[in-house]
Amino acid sequence: MKSTYDADAKKTSNNVVAKIPRATLRVKDEDTKGLSDREKAEIDAFIERYKNTEALQQRLYAHKLPEIVSDVVRFLSTLEDVAEKEVIASQIAQAMVELRRAMKA
Repeated sequence: MKSTYDADAKKTSNNVVAKIPRATLRVKDEDTKGLSDREKAEIDAFIERYKNTEALQQRLYAHKLPEIVSDVVRFLSTLEDVAEKEVIASQIAQAMVELRRAMKA
């Protein structure tokens, strides 16, 4: 976003200068052509902060996993819908396979 102040209208206008896809975290060169070095540095800083936030979130999830599993166990002990239990069991089984692979790496 680029903010500019219009003194005549006495208000600020905001314009999108570049889009940053979450999947790649890469800005297209055509989006940064007209930007100053300072603005490009701001985009780079934003991307780094986003990566750091994502890493912290993943770390939090890893530490909260035992608590989450306990909550799931309590939920499943009261769940009467057999079909839903089967879906959840399948998802958990796949997640356990991925977790085991990650722990071996």
